[in-house]
Amino acid sequence: MRNGQSSQVKEAAQPVAQPTADTIEQVRELLFGHEKRRTEQTFASLQAEMHKSFSDMRSEMQHQVDALTNRLLDLERATEKRRLESLTDIGLALSDLGARVQNMGAEKPRK
Repeated sequence: MRNGQSSQVKEAAQPVAQPTADTIEQVRELLFGHEKRRTEQTFASLQAEMHKSFSDMRSEMQHQVDALTNRLLDLERATEKRRLESLTDIGLALSDLGARVQNMGAEKPRK
């Protein structure tokens, strides 16, 4: 073998160096880094939007519950007021009826 061929054979016989983990990471970063960052940014944006939507829905639901609670309390007060007014009206009617019955007895001539 010639001297030049001998060195080529020796170089070919030497094992090829395995890429290190850092080298693989660098290649991944070059190939997919931009897409990965864009995807992560999209997910973060969607997560923030979902969080805001849930927060808005929770706030609106709380507002609706508060409005319903206030309406129920108003109805309860109005019902109690009507009940008391009805009792007063019944009491006045009974008093009036009692007075009429007394007057009927007083108006009859005694024999």
